[in-house]
Amino acid sequence: MYPFVITLGIASFRGDKKIIPYALPISLFGTIIAAYHVLEQNVPGFGVPALCKVGVPCSSKYFNYWGFLSIPVLSLIAYLLISILLIIVASGKKSELPY
Repeated sequence: MYPFVITLGIASFRGDKKIIPYALPISLFGTIIAAYHVLEQNVPGFGVPALCKVGVPCSSKYFNYWGFLSIPVLSLIAYLLISILLIIVASGKKSELPY
C-alpha cells in the first residue's frame, strides 16, 4: 500500500489516468488479502492455524477501537476506497465537487 502514496500521488498531480490499469488490479488484490485478514482475525476457526504458530498469532488484535476497528479493517477500508475511486475515475464520471 505504501507505493500507492507515491505513484497515485504523482499521477493525481499530473492528471495522468494511464496508471489506472496498473493500480486497479493491485488494489483489488489488496482488498482480497485484507478481507482474508479481517476474516482470519474475527471469525474463530477461519484460516490455517499452522501458519501462525510461531511468534504472535495472526488472529491477535494489536488495537481495537470501537469494538471493530483494527489494522486489517483499516487496510480493507483503505483498499476499498482506493479501488472505488479508481473505478470512478476510470469510468469518466465527473465529481460534483465545486472545485
